[in-house]
Amino acid sequence: MKALLSMGVCILSLLTGYAADMPPQVILENGNWKVVAANYMAASGKNGALGSISFNGNEYISNSPKIPGGSYVCQDVTPALENLTQTKGNVISGSCVLGNVSYEFFNDKIVCTIEAAKDKKPVYYIIINKAAKPNKVSDTEVRLENGADFIKITSDASIWGPWNEHMVWDLKIPGGEKKTVTIEPVKG
Repeated sequence: MKALLSMGVCILSLLTGYAADMPPQVILENGNWKVVAANYMAASGKNGALGSISFNGNEYISNSPKIPGGSYVCQDVTPALENLTQTKGNVISGSCVLGNVSYEFFNDKIVCTIEAAKDKKPVYYIIINKAAKPNKVSDTEVRLENGADFIKITSDASIWGPWNEHMVWDLKIPGGEKKTVTIEPVKG
């Protein structure tokens, strides 16, 4: 009930324009999480990783039942994130055999940190919603454009596809290393 009340307050704040003054509302329940921030909403997918990010009524990550999740860590297998915990109020972290993943939520961005296990070389994928068109601006910036609005993803990744009718954002992580991804919604 507390979670529903908190989400209701957040949604009301978004509608009335007072959300920018509030910290993002991060709710972790039964292995799933939801976030309402001033500029976006996000939620976990079926694997505990980022499965939805939307703002201004547009979804930027695919939630197609044909794929393992909207985003995920993979190396031959796509294990779900386990031991999901909420720390510092605005951070969700989890782990799997391939390494550790954490999401830190701010009102204007999400900072995702992926740390590969020493003996693994996983890839972190973001499966792009078909309505969002990827535009590689530089070696470290990709924009998922939907009309004038876009999601800016910053990291040293590549774009390829189509795969299962979707374009794919792809970040390779060497064994034992840590990579950071910044995801920012930008209004056109």
